Amino acid sequence: MEQDKATQRSRRWKFGGLVAIPAAAALAAGVALLPGTDVQAQDEEETAAAAGEPGTYAVDPVHTSVVFRIMHLGVAPVYGRFNEISGTIHWDPDNPENSSFEFEVPAASVDTNNEQRDAHLRSADFFTVQEFPTIAFESTEVRHLSGNDYELEGELTLMGITETITVPFEKTGEGENQRGQHLIGGESIFTIDRMDYGIDFMPDGLGHEVRMIIAIEAIRQ
Repeated sequence: MEQDKATQRSRRWKFGGLVAIPAAAALAAGVALLPGTDVQAQDEEETAAAAGEPGTYAVDPVHTSVVFRIMHLGVAPVYGRFNEISGTIHWDPDNPENSSFEFEVPAASVDTNNEQRDAHLRSADFFTVQEFPTIAFESTEVRHLSGNDYELEGELTLMGITETITVPFEKTGEGENQRGQHLIGGESIFTIDRMDYGIDFMPDGLGHEVRMIIAIEAIRQ
């Protein structure tokens, strides 16, 4: 009887040992796979460095919006957008005067949720996209006002006409995407006079002032 109990204890120990060994090994492997504090600290340092250093950023068209607003018959505003945009931002957070912004928008990407009206907007009455396919902005000066508020002075080219404009720019944030790429974001809301660019169709039916709302997200290169 005592021999049977000893045999059972021996079997339990052997069985328990067989379970415990791989369990301990799995636990050790799991711990080894967890990011260590050194790796985390390094990632945080790299993120902080990217945020504080000058860099070149490419506009992300998927997370960037170009919206416009114009009054119709003096009754109600009509909104539209451009579905395509590309551009580059050279950003120097410590020396904003060294920063620059360049954007290009294909005029044919205009979209007001009405195919007939969009076709008219692409015609010679408005954007004349066959002759002037691109709307472009290039900054000539970047000024820091306070906090996250800046002012951009630059040249806006529309319908082959280039005018110097000054627009506000709010830096809305920065961070990382799922791929670990550093991002910056901003928004600019300003008004232009379409008559300045030769878009003078329906001068009494459509407002002369066009409000632009541009929200930008850009990826560090």
